[in-house]
Amino acid sequence: MFQGDTVCSVIDFTPEIASELYGLCQFLYWNVLWQEESASSLYAWGKRYSEQPDEELFNCFMLQASLFRVTGPLLNGSSNVDKRIKLLDILLAAIR
Repeated sequence: MFQGDTVCSVIDFTPEIASELYGLCQFLYWNVLWQEESASSLYAWGKRYSEQPDEELFNCFMLQASLFRVTGPLLNGSSNVDKRIKLLDILLAAIR
C-alpha cells in the first residue's frame, strides 16, 4: 500500500495459496538474491526463519518465486527482465 510515493504497508497474500515457506522465498528473492546477485547464502537465510526447511522443497519454492518474477512482467508486456533472468540462471546453477 502506498501513501503518496512512499510504501507504508505490504500485504502478502501468498499464505492463502501456498505455504509460509513460499512467502519466505519471495522475501529472500528480493532481499537476498536481488541484492547480492548470489544464491550462496539463500539456504542459510532460510534456516534462520525455519528450523528445518526441507532443502528440496525450499529449492522448488525459490524456483517458483524466481519464475514468477520473470513471468509476471512478460505477461504484462514488459521486456525488461534481464536481471530477473540472470538471477534465475544463478539460482539454477546453485541448485544443480
